[in-house]
This record gives sequence, structure tokens and C-alpha cells, in this order.
Amino acid sequence: MNDLPSPDLPARHIIASAPPGMHRIVVVGGGAGGLELVTRLGDKLGRKGKAHVTLIERSRTHIWKPLLHEIAAGSMDVDRHELEYMAQGHWHGFKFRYGEMIGVDRAARLVHLAATVDEEGRDHARPLGAL
Repeated sequence: MNDLPSPDLPARHIIASAPPGMHRIVVVGGGAGGLELVTRLGDKLGRKGKAHVTLIERSRTHIWKPLLHEIAAGSMDVDRHELEYMAQGHWHGFKFRYGEMIGVDRAARLVHLAATVDEEGRDHARPLGAL
């Protein structure tokens, strides 16, 4: 099955850069389940050099969703309870890639990410294969 991005959308094609013969594991989405999965995979495989583990997420930080009512009520400091994916990856042996997945090409083993631009429209994506 190929879910390719729309031809009118700019995209980044992500190729996990792993040594030949090493398994590449890409987890898309850093919610509670994705974050737990990538953390465990990083601890068990990434740190030991048995696999190249990458998390793709469109946010830079994770907030535990059951606490959202406290954030909305203003009774909790968001900065104290958010987790940066980049830091979690450093601590647990996985790579973090900021971006929104817009498609997958299974045959070519590519994940397509939307272009990442700042407020002024400048593209800040890293070069292809720079996971």
C-alpha cells in the first residue's frame, strides 16, 4: 500500500540513516503510546546498537493528556509538566524528527513529511536522510 503525498504539497522524504544491515524502526506519533513504545525500543535496541530507532512527531514536546483539565483551568504550570522529545531521545537511545507525516511509501521505505517553515515562510527542514 502506498499512501503518497499530494503532488501540490511540498514534502520531505525521510530515510533513516542506519548502518547497513541494522534494522530501522520509525514510530510516528509521540502520544502516550508512541512515546512509551519509542522509549522502550530505544532502551532495548537503540542504546545497544541493535536498531536505529526514530520518533516522528509534529510537536516538540509531550504533555500527559489526563492533565489537560488542570492546564485549561490554569492550575498547573505547563512548562513543569511537558517533556521534550529531543531530550527523551537523548536519554533513551532514539532519534527525534520534528515534522508532520503526510504519507508513506512502503515499497521505497520512505516516510513523507510536510515542509517545516517558520513564521516568515523559511524552510528549516534538515537535508534528506539526516535522521
